Amino acid sequence: MGISAYREANRAGEAPFDKERFESELLALKEALEAFDAGTINKTVESLRSLAPEENRGIIENIFQNILVSEYDDAGELIQTLLEK
Repeated sequence: MGISAYREANRAGEAPFDKERFESELLALKEALEAFDAGTINKTVESLRSLAPEENRGIIENIFQNILVSEYDDAGELIQTLLEK
């Protein structure tokens, strides 16, 4: 992210989008789902809620809903979809 985009986001009262951190958290969540690591799942879910850009928030919520009903494979597919964007 460039300096001007960072300044503009701060003026708007929003945190700038950190794509690298967002993707890192998605990967961590995917790995945690594969390992059934509840602690990491909970931590990354909360982190992703605050990191997700507006256009991805619906998909993030779908991932969380799938996790809540133990549909980890479906959640993993949605994570992969976001990573491929």
